Amino acid sequence: MADIFCLRDWLIGNITGSPIPRNLTNATFTGTTSWANYTYQSNIRYVTGILPNTNIGINHNLSVGVNGVNSSDGFVAVLEVKITGKPSGKS
Repeated sequence: MADIFCLRDWLIGNITGSPIPRNLTNATFTGTTSWANYTYQSNIRYVTGILPNTNIGINHNLSVGVNGVNSSDGFVAVLEVKITGKPSGKS
């Protein structure tokens, strides 16, 4: 069953190769990905205190929550991405 937070967590799970639990806490995930002969090291932190856990202030706030779950869970994924490998000849 999909939920309203699945796109953020799907992205972070794919970047890090980690399953993202439904009941998040302040968590950190790391992973390595590659594309076009570049390698990227990603450190992702889920933090609270930036957005509220609510529907209030959300466009169409009465219709975006699903089954009593707020449209914002209050977590923000903060990504730090470093290039750790480059194709030969690239500086």
